[in-house]
Amino acid sequence: MRGTPGLLKTLTVQHAPDAGALIPVMDAKKHIGTIVVSVTDVPFSDTEPEHARIANQIEGRRIDQDLLPHVADL
Repeated sequence: MRGTPGLLKTLTVQHAPDAGALIPVMDAKKHIGTIVVSVTDVPFSDTEPEHARIANQIEGRRIDQDLLPHVADL
């Protein structure tokens, strides 16, 4: 049996070093998640190979660290 899904965990630069920014999401005073921004200098485009590479790298690292929800938890 797996633990709590990683969605509510506070992400740090160590979790996603390739991210352009990590923005904590709060509900009143409670942390409820983190927005992971892959690129910050231009709008993200899934047709831009470098943008897709960075996004895939971030997602792969989060999978490896068990920081994405499991299908059974959705």
